[in-house]
Amino acid sequence: MLRVFIVFYLVEFSLAKWCDRDIINFSNSSGDLSSPKPENTLLYPDNTQCKWRITISDINQHIILSFKTFDLEDCNECTCDFVEIFDVVGPKQISLGRFCGSSLPGPFYSSKQSLLVVFQSDDGNGLAGFTASYSTVLPGAVCRNATRLIASVGSIHSPEFPNQDYPNEVDCIWQITTRYNTRMRFNIKHMSIQSCGESGTPDFCSCDYLEIRDGSSSSDRLLATFCGTKKNLPEPIYSSGRHLWVRFKSDGEVVSSGFVALFSSYRIKKGLSCPADWKYPFECPQEINTNKTSACCYDNGPSCCEPGGQRCSDDGSSQRDYCPRPTDNKNLKYCCMKQGQPSCCASSGVCTKARFILLFGVIAHVSCVFYKWYNGMSII
Repeated sequence: MLRVFIVFYLVEFSLAKWCDRDIINFSNSSGDLSSPKPENTLLYPDNTQCKWRITISDINQHIILSFKTFDLEDCNECTCDFVEIFDVVGPKQISLGRFCGSSLPGPFYSSKQSLLVVFQSDDGNGLAGFTASYSTVLPGAVCRNATRLIASVGSIHSPEFPNQDYPNEVDCIWQITTRYNTRMRFNIKHMSIQSCGESGTPDFCSCDYLEIRDGSSSSDRLLATFCGTKKNLPEPIYSSGRHLWVRFKSDGEVVSSGFVALFSSYRIKKGLSCPADWKYPFECPQEINTNKTSACCYDNGPSCCEPGGQRCSDDGSSQRDYCPRPTDNKNLKYCCMKQGQPSCCASSGVCTKARFILLFGVIAHVSCVFYKWYNGMSII
């Protein structure tokens, strides 16, 4: 019993030594930080909160925070043990994301000269924790590498936002990942980006732009490309699954204030109308679909079609697997081929032939019966 008390006392004493202040301040141009570990232990303690504020004095530089190791208890929405990063701009603390599990998050850049790092653990299941380092960088170095965000909620913004215009020649990429069985809602709250080219042409948004893709790489399905100054902000964009790939790029000429966007995740519900292996849409009607119909279908890509039609089973499913399609007349409910191309018709060619044969057979049968009856009457 005495040994247990001594161990408990040592743990509590060590914990107090590691996080004995409300906030641990760093003011040097570079440094290291890590989760607390009581002496002679390899795991971070339970029921602990530590805060580190990193502040640099050079107003022409920014902070980059990079994690070297990361191993925290992984639980739903990171509510057990977590690290949360805040971009400090004056009195505001803007969350860049809350993280747990074993995947390395970041790196993270400050928009001004201060970052706040918060570590918190609950009761039990302590792991190895994290180690991280920070240093100062010039604005041009921001977004030099892709930023990996593994969080259920957070925000991203263009470099220098909201205090200055974004720099020339930046290429920022964010790879956002949420928990399994969730999808994301990406909501742009402010946007002022140089616009060039005419809408509907290949040159539109070719100077500075914000690009959003449904997945984790540049080759995944394009959801939207934005530029210009939007008084009426775009509708929220939804991912089909747990990944979004976002890119902000500027050229060497005109700059503007940039953008800020919030992302959040919510669990994919079961029992929806689309097949489980479909990436998009997973539900009809979908939020950004204008047809407001309820049948999942394929019309040169996953789409939503008019209900009450017919499923098609042929080699043209990449162009059509259901009739009627969104662009078809509602009466075109049958799968057919027109000039060798999958299409939708008012009646099926196979069914029409079958009806013709059936009708011919009925007529022949009635004629035969009438002939026999007539001949029988003649004999009488």
